This record gives sequence, C-alpha cells and structure tokens, in this order.
Amino acid sequence: LLGSLRDAAVAGRPYRCLALGVAGWMMFVGLRARAGAEIVDPLAARLTQIGQETSLDETGLFPALVSLEQVFPPDLMALPGVREALRTAFASLASKGPLAAIADCDGEGQGDDCS
Repeated sequence: LLGSLRDAAVAGRPYRCLALGVAGWMMFVGLRARAGAEIVDPLAARLTQIGQETSLDETGLFPALVSLEQVFPPDLMALPGVREALRTAFASLASKGPLAAIADCDGEGQGDDCS
C-alpha cells in the first residue's frame, strides 16, 4: 500500500482511501499488541512494544508508528499531504470504526480512489 500511496501522491492522484488501508494496518498492530497476539513482521518486537505502550489514538499509536523509518521512509512522509491523510484516516478509524471510516472515504463524490 505504501508504494501505491507514494505513486498516487507523486502523480497528484487521490490517495485518501489508500491512506485508510495503511491506517487500518496501524490499528491492527495496536489491537494485536494489546491483545497479546502475535504480530508476524520483521519488526514484530518493536511493533508490539509500541502497541502496548501507546494509546490507540492519533496522539499515541499514530505518531509512534509513523516515526518508524523502516516502515514510513522520510521521503514518503515529506510528500505534501501524506502525513495529514494518514492522520485523518487513522483518526476516523479510531473515532468512528471501520465501517463509518470506509463510508466517509467512499462518499462525498470526490472521485477518490475507493471504488
């Protein structure tokens, strides 16, 4: 997803729903870590630690995960709008849940990338 998000951002195409997919992974990491469930990833130990030590919101889990340069390279995060799109998607998931976040992403007739 991150490669597709990068490509869309560079090309000036919408990527709001791609950001929602990435935010879903972030929430998955946090929820798995909190449940004590295994995270299958080369960074599993670090992801588990972050998920267990931070709040599951845009002030805790979100900044901790986007600071992992092994996952979110600085050049990606420096692209205009990418960090904010990820933050907005994560906040929507955290506050509204997945179904409402998807509905928000797919609605509004903005020609976004969810269809």
